[in-house]
Amino acid sequence: MTTVLGISLIGWIHTITGSLAIFIGIYILCKYKLIAYRLHSGKIYIFLTGISAATSLLIFNKGGFNLAHLLGLFTLFALFIGFTFGNKQFFGISKYMQAFSYSYDFTL
Repeated sequence: MTTVLGISLIGWIHTITGSLAIFIGIYILCKYKLIAYRLHSGKIYIFLTGISAATSLLIFNKGGFNLAHLLGLFTLFALFIGFTFGNKQFFGISKYMQAFSYSYDFTL
């Protein structure tokens, strides 16, 4: 596989999207105190985080599935939960679960 500075194309996509997501997440948390899909910047954060988590599952530098892959799965699950609660109403807790899922995802 061709690499640039020792990092594959998937690695670069993962690194760039993850780094951008971190900076956008910090901005959102400082400005709005929570990450929500209704915010334009929130949509960008969720998209970039999803790409970063998905590409993390394709990186196998150490030979197989490891803790980093598990973290990617947890992140994708948190995004799924946040998206589900953002689109459906469950006993009045949907907005709290969405905010918790997306904000918790940032701490992963």
